[in-house]
Amino acid sequence: MSLPKDEEKLETEPGRLTNSNHAKKKTKGRQFTRAHNEETNPCVRESLMSFKCLDDNGYVRDKCEKYFTNYRNCREFWSAIVRERKRAGITPYLPSIEDREEVRKAKFGPVL
Repeated sequence: MSLPKDEEKLETEPGRLTNSNHAKKKTKGRQFTRAHNEETNPCVRESLMSFKCLDDNGYVRDKCEKYFTNYRNCREFWSAIVRERKRAGITPYLPSIEDREEVRKAKFGPVL
C-alpha cells in the first residue's frame, strides 16, 4: 500500500512528528513540567505537599483536606495578584520568583 505524497514527506523528514500519540505524550509532558515549574506556578510547593499527603495516606482525600485548602488558597491569591497586575498594566503579570516574597509581604505584612 503506498502512502499519499504528503504522508511520504512526513515520514522522510527527520525530527518531524508523524504519530499523534507521540505528540499527545509530548504535550502531557510539557503540562507536567509547567505545573511543576516554580517560574510559571508559584504554588509548586503546596501542590507537591498535597500529592505527598495523598501518597502517604493511601489516596484518602479526607485526610489531606488541609493541604488541598492551602493549595486552593495559594492559587486564589496568585490569581488575584495576576488580575491586579493586568489591570494596572504591570508586566510580567506573575511576579518573578525573586519578587514574590515582596508581594506577599505587601499583602499580608511580615511573616512571623
